Amino acid sequence: MKKFLFLVTVFCLGFSAQGQENFLFTIHAVHIEGDLDAFEKVESMYMQRVAQAAVDKGDIMGWSLNKSIFLDNINDEENFNYVFVQSAKDIKDIVSSKAAWWSSAGDILSAKEQEEVAELQKKFSWKKDVKVLYHVESALWDSNYDGTVVFQFNFAKPKNSNGFIEENKTLWRPFFEANSPKLNMVGWGVASKVHPLGEEWSDVVTWDAFKNLEDLYQYRIGVEGINPPSDKSNMQTYNPDGFSNSPIYMGIATTKN
Repeated sequence: MKKFLFLVTVFCLGFSAQGQENFLFTIHAVHIEGDLDAFEKVESMYMQRVAQAAVDKGDIMGWSLNKSIFLDNINDEENFNYVFVQSAKDIKDIVSSKAAWWSSAGDILSAKEQEEVAELQKKFSWKKDVKVLYHVESALWDSNYDGTVVFQFNFAKPKNSNGFIEENKTLWRPFFEANSPKLNMVGWGVASKVHPLGEEWSDVVTWDAFKNLEDLYQYRIGVEGINPPSDKSNMQTYNPDGFSNSPIYMGIATTKN
């Protein structure tokens, strides 16, 4: 049985193996139209190297590009179809100009590579985007696994955010730690929103990471022999409306430590 460690490591979410939980991350959702293969090539072949250089210098903790999973596999919706996730150890690093690591692309990529990127960028366009900031409250990650990860973010606006977070720490974290091998689950966590705040925005997010899409879907249905501690939960009081949205993503590119 693999050890489910009390930390977050570099994986599709772009989190870093620092042995800590008191850090921050941004979710930058984008809607890309046009040649999606060209977009993914720019990010995975070129910009990943620029982001990795920023990690190596300590400017950021981690970065990743993740692709939205739709059952019809057709990009004709107005939904965000990719998310970037970037992590930092504190607020100072979040607001630092160094967090905009892409501005250093000219120092990392050759002149020929920059020309190749420019040509590829002509094939797609950014139609809309939104960026949000979260503070990690608790997280788990299987450090023995370094393959592709499929995960879901679960967004919510609880009536009692403190109760929601505390229950996730004391009830659901031990449950996932104990049952992750049976679920083929490689990561879990909960975070609170820092910015933006308001009626139209979720206040908290949790995530569940798996080895493949089949495992994630089976988790949603339920796995035989695994009984969640729902009878001990106060979520009907803390979060009576449940999750507002649980989009699924697959990792495309990520930095490493």
